[in-house]
Amino acid sequence: MINSLIIREEHTLIEKNLSGSVDYETLYLNEDFEISDTFLNGVVKDLMNSRDYSSIFIPLCFGPITSDFNGLRLATHIRCSPGINQNKNIYIFSFVEIDQLINQECFDILKTKGVQLVKYNFYTIQEIIDKSVIELVLDNLPSEIKKLNLQIPNNYEDNHSIANEWAIYRWSQIIGASDINIEKINEIQNSNLYFKYLKTIYPISKSDTIENNKLKINFEGNSKILYIDDEADKGWREIFETIFYDKNENIDFSYLDNEFNEKTKEEIINISLKTIKDEDIDLVILDFRLHKDDFDNNEIETITGYQILKKIKEYNKGIQVIIFSATNKIWNLQALQEAGADGFIVKESPENSNNPNFTKQSILRLVKTIENRLNMIFLKNVFPIIEKINLHLNKVPNNNGEPGLDGLMKIKFKNEIFIQLDIIYDCLEKSSLKISTTIEDEHSYFNLSFISIFKIIELINDFYTDEKGIVLKSNKTKIQSYNQNENSFNEIPTQHPTTRDKIYTIIKFELNDEPKKYVTKLNPFIKFRNNITHPKTLKEYKKTTKEENLAFLELMGDLIEKIN
Repeated sequence: MINSLIIREEHTLIEKNLSGSVDYETLYLNEDFEISDTFLNGVVKDLMNSRDYSSIFIPLCFGPITSDFNGLRLATHIRCSPGINQNKNIYIFSFVEIDQLINQECFDILKTKGVQLVKYNFYTIQEIIDKSVIELVLDNLPSEIKKLNLQIPNNYEDNHSIANEWAIYRWSQIIGASDINIEKINEIQNSNLYFKYLKTIYPISKSDTIENNKLKINFEGNSKILYIDDEADKGWREIFETIFYDKNENIDFSYLDNEFNEKTKEEIINISLKTIKDEDIDLVILDFRLHKDDFDNNEIETITGYQILKKIKEYNKGIQVIIFSATNKIWNLQALQEAGADGFIVKESPENSNNPNFTKQSILRLVKTIENRLNMIFLKNVFPIIEKINLHLNKVPNNNGEPGLDGLMKIKFKNEIFIQLDIIYDCLEKSSLKISTTIEDEHSYFNLSFISIFKIIELINDFYTDEKGIVLKSNKTKIQSYNQNENSFNEIPTQHPTTRDKIYTIIKFELNDEPKKYVTKLNPFIKFRNNITHPKTLKEYKKTTKEENLAFLELMGDLIEKIN
Protein backbone atom coordinates (compact mmCIF):
# COMPACT_ATOMS: atom_id res chain seq x y z
CA MET A 1 0.00 0.00 0.00
CA ILE A 2 1.34 3.44 -0.97
CA ASN A 3 0.82 5.74 1.98
CA SER A 4 -0.81 8.79 0.36
CA LEU A 5 -2.13 10.32 -2.82
CA ILE A 6 -1.93 14.05 -3.42
CA ILE A 7 -4.41 15.38 -6.00
CA ARG A 8 -3.47 18.78 -7.39
CA GLU A 9 -3.31 21.06 -10.38
CA GLU A 10 -0.04 21.62 -12.19
CA HIS A 11 0.65 24.99 -10.57
CA THR A 12 0.17 23.74 -6.99
CA LEU A 13 3.53 23.79 -5.12
CA ILE A 14 2.49 21.80 -2.07
CA GLU A 15 4.97 18.97 -2.67
CA LYS A 16 8.26 20.76 -3.17
CA ASN A 17 9.21 20.93 0.52
CA LEU A 18 7.98 17.45 1.47
CA SER A 19 10.65 15.15 2.87
CA GLY A 20 12.08 12.65 0.44
CA SER A 21 11.21 9.89 2.87
CA VAL A 22 7.48 10.57 2.57
CA ASP A 23 5.68 7.88 0.63
CA TYR A 24 3.16 9.47 -1.75
CA GLU A 25 1.96 9.71 -5.36
CA THR A 26 0.57 12.64 -7.29
CA LEU A 27 -2.54 12.79 -9.46
CA TYR A 28 -2.68 15.90 -11.65
CA LEU A 29 -6.00 17.54 -12.50
CA ASN A 30 -6.65 18.86 -15.99
CA GLU A 31 -6.81 22.61 -15.43
CA ASP A 32 -8.49 23.30 -18.76
CA PHE A 33 -11.39 20.94 -18.18
CA GLU A 34 -14.81 22.24 -17.14
CA ILE A 35 -15.56 21.03 -13.61
CA SER A 36 -18.71 18.90 -13.55
CA ASP A 37 -19.96 15.69 -11.95
CA THR A 38 -18.89 13.84 -15.08
CA PHE A 39 -15.35 15.23 -14.80
CA LEU A 40 -15.10 14.57 -11.05
CA ASN A 41 -16.51 11.08 -11.48
CA GLY A 42 -13.81 10.40 -14.07
CA VAL A 43 -11.13 11.48 -11.59
CA VAL A 44 -12.59 9.25 -8.92
CA LYS A 45 -13.07 6.33 -11.31
CA ASP A 46 -9.34 6.35 -12.05
CA LEU A 47 -8.58 6.67 -8.36
CA MET A 48 -10.91 3.88 -7.24
CA ASN A 49 -9.44 1.41 -9.68
CA SER A 50 -5.73 2.23 -9.26
CA ARG A 51 -3.68 1.75 -6.09
CA ASP A 52 -4.59 1.32 -2.47
CA TYR A 53 -3.87 4.42 -0.38
CA SER A 54 -4.14 5.19 3.31
CA SER A 55 -4.90 8.89 2.82
CA ILE A 56 -5.91 11.24 0.02
CA PHE A 57 -5.13 14.96 -0.14
CA ILE A 58 -7.38 17.25 -2.18
CA PRO A 59 -7.13 20.99 -2.84
CA LEU A 60 -10.22 22.86 -1.69
CA CYS A 61 -10.00 25.25 -4.63
CA PHE A 62 -9.43 24.09 -8.19
CA GLY A 63 -11.07 24.75 -11.52
CA PRO A 64 -11.80 28.05 -13.26
CA ILE A 65 -13.81 29.45 -10.32
CA THR A 66 -11.92 28.97 -7.06
CA SER A 67 -14.88 30.05 -4.95
CA ASP A 68 -16.79 26.94 -6.05
CA PHE A 69 -14.70 24.99 -3.51
CA ASN A 70 -14.76 21.91 -5.71
CA GLY A 71 -12.63 19.98 -3.21
CA LEU A 72 -15.71 19.42 -1.05
CA ARG A 73 -17.58 17.93 -4.00
CA LEU A 74 -14.65 15.76 -5.04
CA ALA A 75 -14.36 14.42 -1.49
CA THR A 76 -18.06 13.55 -1.55
CA HIS A 77 -17.63 11.77 -4.88
CA ILE A 78 -14.83 9.67 -3.38
CA ARG A 79 -16.97 8.68 -0.40
CA CYS A 80 -19.91 7.74 -2.64
CA SER A 81 -17.91 5.71 -5.18
CA PRO A 82 -17.38 2.00 -4.46
CA GLY A 83 -13.73 1.00 -4.67
CA ILE A 84 -10.61 0.22 -2.70
CA ASN A 85 -10.16 3.83 -1.55
CA GLN A 86 -13.77 4.66 -0.67
CA ASN A 87 -13.22 4.71 3.08
CA LYS A 88 -9.69 6.14 3.18
CA ASN A 89 -8.83 9.31 5.09
CA ILE A 90 -9.47 12.47 3.06
CA TYR A 91 -7.69 15.73 3.83
CA ILE A 92 -8.79 18.92 2.07
CA PHE A 93 -5.98 21.46 2.16
CA SER A 94 -6.98 25.12 2.07
CA PHE A 95 -6.17 28.74 2.90
CA VAL A 96 -9.90 29.32 3.55
CA GLU A 97 -11.36 29.17 7.05
CA ILE A 98 -14.18 26.71 7.70
CA ASP A 99 -16.78 29.39 8.46
CA GLN A 100 -16.59 30.52 4.82
CA LEU A 101 -17.70 27.06 3.64
CA ILE A 102 -20.85 26.57 5.73
CA ASN A 103 -23.29 27.50 2.93
CA GLN A 104 -21.69 25.17 0.39
CA GLU A 105 -23.84 22.22 -0.75
CA CYS A 106 -21.20 19.63 0.17
CA PHE A 107 -20.10 21.29 3.41
CA ASP A 108 -21.50 18.43 5.50
CA ILE A 109 -18.86 16.05 4.15
CA LEU A 110 -16.60 17.73 6.73
CA LYS A 111 -18.92 16.39 9.47
CA THR A 112 -18.25 12.81 8.48
CA LYS A 113 -15.62 10.55 9.93
CA GLY A 114 -12.28 10.51 8.15
CA VAL A 115 -12.67 13.86 6.30
CA GLN A 116 -10.82 16.96 7.53
CA LEU A 117 -10.07 20.48 6.40
CA VAL A 118 -6.33 21.15 6.96
CA LYS A 119 -3.94 24.07 6.55
CA TYR A 120 -2.31 24.53 3.16
CA ASN A 121 1.32 23.93 4.15
CA PHE A 122 3.77 21.09 3.74
CA TYR A 123 4.44 20.68 7.49
CA THR A 124 0.82 19.73 8.14
CA ILE A 125 0.68 17.37 5.20
CA GLN A 126 3.94 15.67 6.08
CA GLU A 127 2.82 15.18 9.68
CA ILE A 128 -0.47 13.61 8.54
CA ILE A 129 1.28 11.28 6.10
CA ASP A 130 3.66 10.09 8.79
CA LYS A 131 0.98 9.05 11.27
CA SER A 132 -2.09 8.43 9.09
CA VAL A 133 -4.42 5.65 10.29
CA ILE A 134 -7.65 4.71 8.49
CA GLU A 135 -10.55 6.03 10.55
CA LEU A 136 -13.69 4.97 8.69
CA VAL A 137 -15.03 1.40 8.66
CA LEU A 138 -16.97 0.62 5.47
CA ASP A 139 -19.91 -0.80 7.40
CA ASN A 140 -20.41 2.64 8.95
CA LEU A 141 -20.26 4.48 5.63
CA PRO A 142 -24.05 4.75 5.01
CA SER A 143 -24.71 6.29 8.43
CA GLU A 144 -21.87 8.78 7.92
CA ILE A 145 -23.04 9.83 4.45
CA LYS A 146 -26.57 10.35 5.78
CA LYS A 147 -25.13 13.41 7.54
CA LEU A 148 -25.07 15.10 4.12
CA ASN A 149 -28.07 17.01 2.82
CA LEU A 150 -27.66 17.06 -0.94
CA GLN A 151 -30.32 18.74 -3.05
CA ILE A 152 -31.96 17.56 -6.27
CA PRO A 153 -29.71 18.50 -9.22
CA ASN A 154 -30.69 21.52 -11.29
CA ASN A 155 -30.96 19.45 -14.46
CA TYR A 156 -33.98 17.61 -13.03
CA GLU A 157 -37.31 19.34 -13.29
CA ASP A 158 -38.93 17.95 -10.15
CA ASN A 159 -39.16 15.19 -7.58
CA HIS A 160 -41.23 13.10 -10.01
CA SER A 161 -38.30 12.70 -12.43
CA ILE A 162 -35.92 11.81 -9.61
CA ALA A 163 -38.38 9.28 -8.15
CA ASN A 164 -38.95 7.70 -11.54
CA GLU A 165 -35.26 7.12 -12.29
CA TRP A 166 -34.50 6.09 -8.71
CA ALA A 167 -37.35 3.54 -8.75
CA ILE A 168 -36.25 2.14 -12.14
CA TYR A 169 -32.75 1.61 -10.73
CA ARG A 170 -34.02 -0.09 -7.55
CA TRP A 171 -36.60 -2.32 -9.26
CA SER A 172 -34.30 -3.38 -12.10
CA GLN A 173 -31.53 -4.34 -9.68
CA ILE A 174 -33.80 -6.44 -7.50
CA ILE A 175 -35.53 -8.42 -10.28
CA GLY A 176 -32.54 -8.54 -12.65
CA ALA A 177 -34.07 -6.50 -15.49
CA SER A 178 -31.77 -4.86 -18.02
CA ASP A 179 -31.98 -3.16 -21.40
CA ILE A 180 -30.35 -0.21 -23.14
CA ASN A 181 -32.64 2.33 -21.45
CA ILE A 182 -31.99 0.96 -17.98
CA GLU A 183 -28.26 1.00 -18.73
CA LYS A 184 -28.52 4.67 -19.75
CA ILE A 185 -30.11 5.49 -16.41
CA ASN A 186 -27.41 3.53 -14.60
CA GLU A 187 -24.69 5.44 -16.46
CA ILE A 188 -26.27 8.76 -15.50
CA GLN A 189 -26.64 7.72 -11.89
CA ASN A 190 -23.11 6.39 -11.67
CA SER A 191 -21.69 9.85 -12.42
CA ASN A 192 -24.36 12.08 -10.85
CA LEU A 193 -23.35 12.90 -7.27
CA TYR A 194 -26.93 13.03 -5.98
CA PHE A 195 -27.68 9.48 -7.15
CA LYS A 196 -24.29 8.23 -5.95
CA TYR A 197 -25.17 9.71 -2.57
CA LEU A 198 -28.54 7.90 -2.60
CA LYS A 199 -26.92 4.59 -3.57
CA THR A 200 -24.44 4.94 -0.71
CA ILE A 201 -26.99 5.61 2.01
CA TYR A 202 -29.49 3.08 0.60
CA PRO A 203 -27.35 0.17 -0.63
CA ILE A 204 -28.88 -2.90 -2.26
CA SER A 205 -27.64 -6.22 -0.93
CA LYS A 206 -27.84 -9.70 -2.44
CA SER A 207 -30.52 -10.59 0.12
CA ASP A 208 -32.80 -7.95 -1.45
CA THR A 209 -33.16 -9.86 -4.72
CA ILE A 210 -36.43 -11.72 -5.32
CA GLU A 211 -36.61 -15.39 -6.23
CA ASN A 212 -38.42 -16.25 -9.48
CA ASN A 213 -41.13 -18.25 -7.70
CA LYS A 214 -42.15 -15.15 -5.72
CA LEU A 215 -42.75 -13.26 -8.97
CA LYS A 216 -45.18 -15.92 -10.15
CA ILE A 217 -48.72 -14.62 -10.74
CA ASN A 218 -51.26 -17.31 -9.89
CA PHE A 219 -53.95 -16.87 -12.49
CA GLU A 220 -55.59 -19.43 -14.76
CA GLY A 221 -56.47 -18.37 -18.25
CA ASN A 222 -55.23 -15.67 -20.59
CA SER A 223 -55.23 -11.97 -19.86
CA LYS A 224 -54.38 -8.70 -21.55
CA ILE A 225 -52.53 -6.03 -19.58
CA LEU A 226 -51.90 -2.49 -20.85
CA TYR A 227 -49.34 -0.19 -19.24
CA ILE A 228 -49.94 3.55 -19.78
CA ASP A 229 -47.02 5.79 -18.83
CA ASP A 230 -45.29 8.58 -20.72
CA GLU A 231 -41.99 7.30 -19.29
CA ALA A 232 -42.54 3.59 -20.01
CA ASP A 233 -39.58 3.43 -22.39
CA LYS A 234 -37.16 4.76 -19.78
CA GLY A 235 -36.95 1.27 -18.30
CA TRP A 236 -40.37 0.41 -16.90
CA ARG A 237 -41.38 -1.50 -20.03
CA GLU A 238 -38.44 -3.87 -19.60
CA ILE A 239 -39.16 -4.24 -15.88
CA PHE A 240 -42.77 -5.26 -16.54
CA GLU A 241 -41.76 -7.53 -19.41
CA THR A 242 -39.28 -9.24 -17.09
CA ILE A 243 -42.11 -9.91 -14.63
CA PHE A 244 -44.87 -10.78 -17.13
CA TYR A 245 -42.92 -12.62 -19.83
CA ASP A 246 -39.78 -13.99 -18.18
CA LYS A 247 -41.39 -15.04 -14.90
CA ASN A 248 -44.96 -15.79 -16.05
CA GLU A 249 -47.02 -17.17 -18.91
CA ASN A 250 -50.41 -16.47 -20.52
CA ILE A 251 -50.12 -12.70 -20.03
CA ASP A 252 -50.33 -10.50 -23.11
CA PHE A 253 -48.53 -7.26 -22.15
CA SER A 254 -48.50 -4.04 -24.17
CA TYR A 255 -47.76 -0.42 -23.38
CA LEU A 256 -48.31 3.17 -24.47
CA ASP A 257 -45.49 5.70 -24.32
CA ASN A 258 -44.14 7.23 -27.53
CA GLU A 259 -47.69 7.67 -28.75
CA PHE A 260 -48.00 10.57 -26.28
CA ASN A 261 -45.14 12.68 -27.66
CA GLU A 262 -46.30 16.24 -28.30
CA LYS A 263 -49.94 15.20 -27.78
CA THR A 264 -52.59 17.22 -25.99
CA LYS A 265 -54.23 15.85 -22.86
CA GLU A 266 -57.39 15.11 -24.82
CA GLU A 267 -55.42 13.22 -27.46
CA ILE A 268 -53.67 11.14 -24.76
CA ILE A 269 -57.03 10.24 -23.24
CA ASN A 270 -58.52 9.30 -26.62
CA ILE A 271 -55.49 7.19 -27.61
CA SER A 272 -55.66 5.34 -24.30
CA LEU A 273 -59.41 4.64 -24.50
CA LYS A 274 -59.23 3.54 -28.13
CA THR A 275 -56.41 1.10 -27.34
CA ILE A 276 -58.33 -0.35 -24.38
CA LYS A 277 -61.43 -0.89 -26.52
CA ASP A 278 -59.68 -2.13 -29.67
CA GLU A 279 -57.41 -4.58 -27.83
CA ASP A 280 -60.09 -5.72 -25.36
CA ILE A 281 -57.82 -4.98 -22.38
CA ASP A 282 -58.54 -6.70 -19.05
CA LEU A 283 -56.25 -4.77 -16.71
CA VAL A 284 -54.64 -1.34 -16.99
CA ILE A 285 -51.52 -0.21 -15.11
CA LEU A 286 -51.94 3.56 -15.21
CA ASP A 287 -49.54 6.38 -14.41
CA PHE A 288 -51.11 9.38 -12.70
CA ARG A 289 -49.41 12.24 -14.54
CA LEU A 290 -49.06 11.77 -18.30
CA HIS A 291 -48.82 15.33 -19.63
CA LYS A 292 -46.48 18.19 -18.73
CA ASP A 293 -49.40 20.33 -17.56
CA ASP A 294 -50.27 17.72 -14.93
CA PHE A 295 -47.24 18.77 -12.87
CA ASP A 296 -48.37 22.38 -12.60
CA ASN A 297 -51.94 21.58 -11.59
CA ASN A 298 -53.22 20.63 -8.14
CA GLU A 299 -56.82 20.01 -9.25
CA ILE A 300 -56.96 16.24 -9.48
CA GLU A 301 -60.07 16.23 -11.69
CA THR A 302 -58.01 17.79 -14.49
CA ILE A 303 -55.00 15.44 -14.25
CA THR A 304 -54.75 13.16 -17.27
CA GLY A 305 -54.44 9.86 -15.40
CA TYR A 306 -57.51 10.65 -13.31
CA GLN A 307 -59.53 11.50 -16.42
CA ILE A 308 -58.48 8.26 -18.14
CA LEU A 309 -59.51 6.30 -15.04
CA LYS A 310 -62.95 7.92 -15.08
CA LYS A 311 -63.39 7.19 -18.79
CA ILE A 312 -62.38 3.54 -18.36
CA LYS A 313 -64.87 3.02 -15.55
CA GLU A 314 -67.62 4.74 -17.52
CA TYR A 315 -66.94 2.42 -20.45
CA ASN A 316 -66.73 -0.76 -18.36
CA LYS A 317 -66.41 -0.69 -14.60
CA GLY A 318 -65.16 -4.28 -14.65
CA ILE A 319 -61.87 -3.39 -16.38
CA GLN A 320 -59.34 -3.43 -13.57
CA VAL A 321 -57.16 -0.33 -13.12
CA ILE A 322 -54.04 -0.20 -10.95
CA ILE A 323 -52.55 3.26 -10.38
CA PHE A 324 -48.74 3.15 -10.61
CA SER A 325 -47.35 6.55 -9.74
CA ALA A 326 -44.91 8.52 -7.63
CA THR A 327 -47.79 10.37 -5.95
CA ASN A 328 -48.29 9.43 -2.33
CA LYS A 329 -50.54 12.30 -1.28
CA ILE A 330 -53.46 10.85 0.63
CA TRP A 331 -56.02 13.19 -0.97
CA ASN A 332 -54.94 12.06 -4.45
CA LEU A 333 -55.21 8.40 -3.49
CA GLN A 334 -58.65 8.96 -1.95
CA ALA A 335 -59.92 10.75 -5.06
CA LEU A 336 -58.57 8.00 -7.31
CA GLN A 337 -60.21 5.34 -5.17
CA GLU A 338 -63.53 7.17 -5.32
CA ALA A 339 -63.15 7.31 -9.11
CA GLY A 340 -62.88 3.52 -9.20
CA ALA A 341 -59.16 2.68 -8.91
CA ASP A 342 -58.73 -1.00 -8.03
CA GLY A 343 -55.25 -0.76 -6.54
CA PHE A 344 -52.25 1.49 -5.94
CA ILE A 345 -48.52 0.91 -6.26
CA VAL A 346 -46.28 3.87 -5.36
CA LYS A 347 -43.12 4.40 -7.40
CA GLU A 348 -40.26 4.60 -4.97
CA SER A 349 -39.06 8.07 -4.02
CA PRO A 350 -35.68 8.40 -2.27
CA GLU A 351 -37.35 9.09 1.08
CA ASN A 352 -39.18 5.74 0.84
CA SER A 353 -35.84 3.96 0.78
CA ASN A 354 -35.36 4.75 4.47
CA ASN A 355 -37.14 1.42 4.83
CA PRO A 356 -34.59 -1.08 3.44
CA ASN A 357 -37.42 -3.46 2.52
CA PHE A 358 -39.52 -0.88 0.64
CA THR A 359 -38.46 -1.86 -2.89
CA LYS A 360 -38.84 -5.58 -2.35
CA GLN A 361 -42.20 -5.11 -0.64
CA SER A 362 -43.41 -2.83 -3.46
CA ILE A 363 -42.54 -5.38 -6.15
CA LEU A 364 -44.16 -8.23 -4.24
CA ARG A 365 -47.20 -6.02 -3.58
CA LEU A 366 -47.46 -5.29 -7.31
CA VAL A 367 -47.35 -9.01 -8.13
CA LYS A 368 -50.01 -9.80 -5.51
CA THR A 369 -52.20 -6.87 -6.56
CA ILE A 370 -52.07 -7.91 -10.22
CA GLU A 371 -52.84 -11.50 -9.21
CA ASN A 372 -55.87 -10.36 -7.19
CA ARG A 373 -57.14 -8.05 -9.91
CA LEU A 374 -56.70 -10.60 -12.71
CA ASN A 375 -58.96 -12.87 -10.70
CA MET A 376 -61.53 -10.06 -10.86
CA ILE A 377 -61.54 -9.51 -14.61
CA PHE A 378 -64.72 -11.62 -14.89
CA LEU A 379 -66.40 -8.38 -13.76
CA LYS A 380 -65.64 -7.07 -17.24
CA ASN A 381 -68.34 -9.50 -18.44
CA VAL A 382 -70.67 -8.75 -15.53
CA PHE A 383 -70.81 -5.00 -16.09
CA PRO A 384 -72.24 -5.05 -19.67
CA ILE A 385 -75.03 -7.41 -18.57
CA ILE A 386 -76.01 -5.13 -15.71
CA GLU A 387 -75.78 -2.08 -17.97
CA LYS A 388 -77.97 -3.81 -20.56
CA ILE A 389 -80.60 -4.58 -17.89
CA ASN A 390 -80.50 -1.02 -16.58
CA LEU A 391 -80.84 0.48 -20.05
CA HIS A 392 -83.76 -1.78 -20.93
CA LEU A 393 -85.67 -1.12 -17.69
CA ASN A 394 -85.18 2.64 -18.13
CA LYS A 395 -86.78 2.34 -21.58
CA VAL A 396 -89.77 0.35 -20.29
CA PRO A 397 -92.71 2.80 -19.94
CA ASN A 398 -94.38 3.19 -16.60
CA ASN A 399 -98.01 2.21 -17.31
CA ASN A 400 -97.64 3.16 -20.99
CA GLY A 401 -97.14 6.78 -20.11
CA GLU A 402 -100.34 7.06 -18.13
CA PRO A 403 -100.09 8.34 -14.55
CA GLY A 404 -101.64 6.39 -11.69
CA LEU A 405 -101.08 3.64 -9.17
CA ASP A 406 -99.93 1.05 -11.71
CA GLY A 407 -97.30 3.43 -13.02
CA LEU A 408 -95.95 4.08 -9.52
CA MET A 409 -95.85 0.35 -8.85
CA LYS A 410 -93.82 -0.21 -12.00
CA ILE A 411 -91.37 2.49 -10.95
CA LYS A 412 -91.00 0.79 -7.58
CA PHE A 413 -90.59 -2.60 -9.31
CA LYS A 414 -87.80 -1.28 -11.51
CA ASN A 415 -86.06 0.54 -8.65
CA GLU A 416 -86.03 -2.64 -6.59
CA ILE A 417 -84.35 -4.45 -9.47
CA PHE A 418 -81.80 -1.61 -9.76
CA ILE A 419 -80.99 -2.06 -6.05
CA GLN A 420 -80.49 -5.81 -6.49
CA LEU A 421 -78.21 -5.21 -9.49
CA ASP A 422 -76.03 -2.91 -7.36
CA ILE A 423 -75.89 -5.55 -4.63
CA ILE A 424 -74.96 -8.23 -7.19
CA TYR A 425 -72.03 -6.21 -8.54
CA ASP A 426 -70.83 -5.20 -5.08
CA CYS A 427 -70.87 -8.80 -3.85
CA LEU A 428 -69.05 -10.10 -6.92
CA GLU A 429 -66.49 -7.31 -6.59
CA LYS A 430 -65.87 -8.16 -2.95
CA SER A 431 -65.72 -11.90 -3.54
CA SER A 432 -62.05 -12.01 -4.51
CA LEU A 433 -60.79 -9.00 -2.58
CA LYS A 434 -58.51 -9.89 0.27
CA ILE A 435 -60.90 -8.44 2.80
CA SER A 436 -62.09 -12.02 2.56
CA THR A 437 -59.79 -13.90 4.89
CA THR A 438 -60.95 -17.41 4.04
CA ILE A 439 -62.38 -19.40 1.16
CA GLU A 440 -65.66 -19.46 3.07
CA ASP A 441 -65.79 -15.64 3.01
CA GLU A 442 -65.26 -15.70 -0.76
CA HIS A 443 -68.11 -18.17 -1.30
CA SER A 444 -70.33 -16.14 1.02
CA TYR A 445 -70.07 -13.17 -1.35
CA PHE A 446 -70.79 -15.40 -4.36
CA ASN A 447 -73.83 -16.82 -2.58
CA LEU A 448 -75.08 -13.35 -1.62
CA SER A 449 -74.80 -12.34 -5.27
CA PHE A 450 -76.62 -15.49 -6.35
CA ILE A 451 -79.48 -14.85 -3.90
CA SER A 452 -79.83 -11.29 -5.20
CA ILE A 453 -80.09 -12.58 -8.78
CA PHE A 454 -82.78 -14.97 -7.59
CA LYS A 455 -84.47 -12.10 -5.77
CA ILE A 456 -85.06 -10.52 -9.18
CA ILE A 457 -87.07 -13.63 -10.16
CA GLU A 458 -89.15 -13.14 -7.05
CA LEU A 459 -89.63 -9.45 -7.87
CA ILE A 460 -90.86 -10.39 -11.36
CA ASN A 461 -93.22 -12.96 -9.86
CA ASP A 462 -94.59 -10.52 -7.32
CA PHE A 463 -95.11 -7.82 -9.92
CA TYR A 464 -96.85 -9.97 -12.55
CA THR A 465 -99.01 -12.10 -10.25
CA ASP A 466 -101.80 -11.16 -7.85
CA GLU A 467 -101.32 -10.61 -4.14
CA LYS A 468 -101.64 -14.35 -3.51
CA GLY A 469 -99.31 -15.21 -6.39
CA ILE A 470 -101.98 -17.47 -7.95
CA VAL A 471 -102.95 -15.74 -11.20
CA LEU A 472 -101.38 -13.31 -13.63
CA LYS A 473 -102.52 -9.74 -13.11
CA SER A 474 -102.79 -8.91 -16.80
CA ASN A 475 -105.13 -11.64 -17.99
CA LYS A 476 -106.16 -13.45 -14.80
CA THR A 477 -104.61 -16.67 -16.06
CA LYS A 478 -104.03 -19.13 -13.26
CA ILE A 479 -100.44 -20.17 -12.56
CA GLN A 480 -99.69 -23.46 -14.23
CA SER A 481 -97.07 -26.17 -13.77
CA TYR A 482 -94.75 -26.76 -16.69
CA ASN A 483 -93.94 -30.32 -17.78
CA GLN A 484 -90.54 -30.14 -19.40
CA ASN A 485 -90.75 -33.62 -20.96
CA GLU A 486 -94.06 -32.89 -22.65
CA ASN A 487 -93.38 -29.19 -23.13
CA SER A 488 -96.84 -28.42 -21.80
CA PHE A 489 -98.57 -26.58 -18.94
CA ASN A 490 -100.99 -28.15 -16.50
CA GLU A 491 -103.37 -26.60 -13.99
CA ILE A 492 -102.08 -26.61 -10.43
CA PRO A 493 -104.60 -28.11 -8.05
CA THR A 494 -103.21 -26.39 -4.97
CA GLN A 495 -103.37 -22.73 -4.01
CA HIS A 496 -99.60 -22.59 -3.43
CA PRO A 497 -97.72 -22.44 -6.73
CA THR A 498 -93.95 -22.56 -6.49
CA THR A 499 -91.55 -19.84 -7.61
CA ARG A 500 -90.68 -22.14 -10.48
CA ASP A 501 -94.29 -22.46 -11.60
CA LYS A 502 -94.85 -18.71 -11.45
CA ILE A 503 -91.81 -17.70 -13.47
CA TYR A 504 -92.51 -20.42 -16.08
CA THR A 505 -96.07 -19.22 -16.51
CA ILE A 506 -94.97 -15.60 -16.76
CA ILE A 507 -92.38 -16.55 -19.37
CA LYS A 508 -95.00 -18.27 -21.51
CA PHE A 509 -97.95 -15.99 -21.17
CA GLU A 510 -96.69 -12.63 -19.95
CA LEU A 511 -93.36 -12.54 -21.73
CA ASN A 512 -94.72 -14.32 -24.78
CA ASP A 513 -91.79 -16.62 -25.37
CA GLU A 514 -91.13 -20.34 -25.73
CA PRO A 515 -90.37 -21.51 -22.16
CA LYS A 516 -88.40 -24.66 -22.85
CA LYS A 517 -84.98 -23.04 -23.27
CA TYR A 518 -85.48 -21.01 -20.09
CA VAL A 519 -86.73 -24.02 -18.17
CA THR A 520 -83.63 -26.01 -19.08
CA LYS A 521 -81.36 -23.20 -17.90
CA LEU A 522 -83.36 -22.19 -14.83
CA ASN A 523 -83.79 -25.64 -13.29
CA PRO A 524 -80.23 -26.00 -11.89
CA PHE A 525 -80.20 -22.41 -10.58
CA ILE A 526 -83.45 -22.98 -8.67
CA LYS A 527 -81.92 -26.11 -7.17
CA PHE A 528 -78.78 -24.12 -6.23
CA ARG A 529 -80.90 -21.52 -4.51
CA ASN A 530 -82.74 -24.14 -2.47
CA ASN A 531 -79.46 -25.71 -1.44
CA ILE A 532 -78.19 -22.30 -0.32
CA THR A 533 -81.20 -21.27 1.72
CA HIS A 534 -82.72 -24.63 2.71
CA PRO A 535 -80.10 -27.40 2.49
CA LYS A 536 -81.28 -30.70 3.91
CA THR A 537 -77.78 -31.63 4.99
CA LEU A 538 -74.46 -29.82 5.35
CA LYS A 539 -73.18 -31.82 2.43
CA GLU A 540 -75.94 -30.42 0.21
CA TYR A 541 -75.10 -26.80 1.09
CA LYS A 542 -74.24 -25.07 -2.19
CA LYS A 543 -71.18 -22.86 -2.62
CA THR A 544 -71.68 -21.01 -5.87
CA THR A 545 -68.85 -19.87 -8.14
CA LYS A 546 -68.25 -16.74 -10.20
CA GLU A 547 -68.95 -18.77 -13.36
CA GLU A 548 -72.36 -19.87 -12.03
CA ASN A 549 -73.19 -16.31 -10.99
CA LEU A 550 -72.25 -15.00 -14.42
CA ALA A 551 -74.34 -17.66 -16.21
CA PHE A 552 -77.34 -16.98 -13.95
CA LEU A 553 -77.02 -13.22 -14.46
CA GLU A 554 -76.86 -13.67 -18.25
CA LEU A 555 -80.06 -15.70 -18.13
CA MET A 556 -81.70 -13.06 -15.97
CA GLY A 557 -80.65 -10.38 -18.46
CA ASP A 558 -82.34 -12.31 -21.28
CA LEU A 559 -85.55 -12.59 -19.23
CA ILE A 560 -85.70 -8.94 -18.24
CA GLU A 561 -85.13 -7.81 -21.82
CA LYS A 562 -88.56 -9.31 -22.61
CA ILE A 563 -90.33 -7.06 -20.12
CA ASN A 564 -92.17 -4.22 -21.82
